[in-house]
Amino acid sequence: LNEIKKSRNMRTTLLKENYVYVYISLDENLSNFEKVSQVLGLNNYGYSFFAKNKNHPFVTKYLNVSSLPRYLILVKGKIVDSNAPRPTNIKFLKILNKY
Repeated sequence: LNEIKKSRNMRTTLLKENYVYVYISLDENLSNFEKVSQVLGLNNYGYSFFAKNKNHPFVTKYLNVSSLPRYLILVKGKIVDSNAPRPTNIKFLKILNKY
C-alpha cells in the first residue's frame, strides 16, 4: 500500500505519456477492497479492479501472479516484464523507456 501512495505522482506523469497504471486487487473481501480503494484515492480511478477469483487462469497463468505485490509491464496487451521492479525503483522507468 505504501508503494501505491509513493507512486501517485509517477502515475500522473505517466498518464500524460499514454501509460496506464492498472491496479488489480486479489483481496478475498470486496468490502476491504472498497475501503482501501477509498483511502488510497483509487475508488474513482478507472483502472482499479477487484478480482473475484484470484485463482482464475487469467491471473495465475496469463499474468503469472503467484505472490503479491506483483508489478507487470504490458505493451499493447503483451506482457514484456512479468516481474518488474516497483514503480518507484529507477529500473522501472528504464524498462518503460525501452518501449
